[in-house]
Amino acid sequence: MRRLLTVFIVAVILLAGCNPSMPAATPVSIAVQYSAATAPWLTGIYDCAGVNVVTAEQRAVEFQDPQSVDMAIRIGQPDNLNFPAYQIGSEEILVIVNPKNPV
Repeated sequence: MRRLLTVFIVAVILLAGCNPSMPAATPVSIAVQYSAATAPWLTGIYDCAGVNVVTAEQRAVEFQDPQSVDMAIRIGQPDNLNFPAYQIGSEEILVIVNPKNPV
């Protein structure tokens, strides 16, 4: 009985050493340009990136260059859209005016 237990323990140890190890994920650098209005959305990008490195640069919408980065985040569609664009969210704008305002 003792010999059978010893053989079982040795077999378990040997089999445990045979498990294939998963290669570690290599971090990737992700370049992002964002406008001041989209700064709150950066938190979601950092969370989604995981082990990857996010290089974020704030630029005014007029100076964003989507061709030079992996992702450009802005509110509104650019005038000359010649690259892939995806809507990732929407904001509701509510304007409240005093009824006595003559404008």
